[in-house]
Amino acid sequence: MRNTLAPLVALVLTSIVLDSCSPPLQETRLPALDTVTTPFAKVAILPVRQEADAHVAASRPDAAPPQQPSEMLENALRVGLGQRGVVVVAPDDLARALGTNPDDLAHADPSATCEQVAVHHAADAVLDAEVLRFRERRGSDLGAEAPASVMFRAALWRVSDHALVWRAEFDETQEPISANVLNAGRYPGGGTRWLTAEELLRWGGAETAARTPLGR
Repeated sequence: MRNTLAPLVALVLTSIVLDSCSPPLQETRLPALDTVTTPFAKVAILPVRQEADAHVAASRPDAAPPQQPSEMLENALRVGLGQRGVVVVAPDDLARALGTNPDDLAHADPSATCEQVAVHHAADAVLDAEVLRFRERRGSDLGAEAPASVMFRAALWRVSDHALVWRAEFDETQEPISANVLNAGRYPGGGTRWLTAEELLRWGGAETAARTPLGR
């Protein structure tokens, strides 16, 4: 009996450990993804939107504008896709190619944008993203009264037929080690410190770029 149970126990423990190491990114693969026959070699990133709850205010009136979560996520997606060998069309470059401005492009319908992209042969796919929550921790990396909390969504559209092929959602509020020992190890730093909201966002953005499907 012991020999029979040992492999099963090992499999369960391995699954728990792997789950604890994975960022909280929930993916939805749409049916259209199964019909992708040509890899997405070039991906255009739409200007990342952000809700008012995600806005970062300047530390004081005379201070330089701080980097916004939308910019942080855009950079993480651009760098992550580039590391996979994808040619990335940045939002500003896409706006110039389409003869519009980034603000208008950010609020355009992604499906309609695909039609414009197809005309200009700018990319094979369009990646759309929005930051819904960006709450900074209260405290330091060694002791926080309140943990950082981040939520964003992303979606991938195929340009050729304007089809939505993939969606993802990252939603995480850092847990202390005392809440879940196995879960704490998945965080950058191994759960030994409290992360900033920017660290959470970049972590999720890098994982989103790594999991974005590029076709067959």
